[in-house]
Amino acid sequence: MEKITTGNSDIHDQSPYGRVYANDLALKDMAAKPRLGFTVGAAIVRERLSEADSPKPNLIAAMVKGKKGSNPKANDWEFLILDGSATRILHREKRGVCVECHSSQRSGDFVFGGDYGSEPGRR
Repeated sequence: MEKITTGNSDIHDQSPYGRVYANDLALKDMAAKPRLGFTVGAAIVRERLSEADSPKPNLIAAMVKGKKGSNPKANDWEFLILDGSATRILHREKRGVCVECHSSQRSGDFVFGGDYGSEPGRR
């Protein structure tokens, strides 16, 4: 996965710091003009950090695009929360708080962010 640099954000448990990564499928879809949606298998991962310079995340939030019809309520995305070492899935959902929040980004296929700049996948 490639790192996408983001500024401070208040999402994911109010932590203002984080790093976002995306696999090649998601990077390609993010760079598309116009952005039409994400390909099955696209994955976006956000590390939640306690401080801007934290070497390790507290938690990891991930979303993975599933096959058509796998989760119509969230346009086929599945959401996962993992521990900071990515060794244990703490929460997995197709409905719930993740979907409720990301549904505000329905026009962007449930993905926050818009213009990722001229270099594919980076902002």
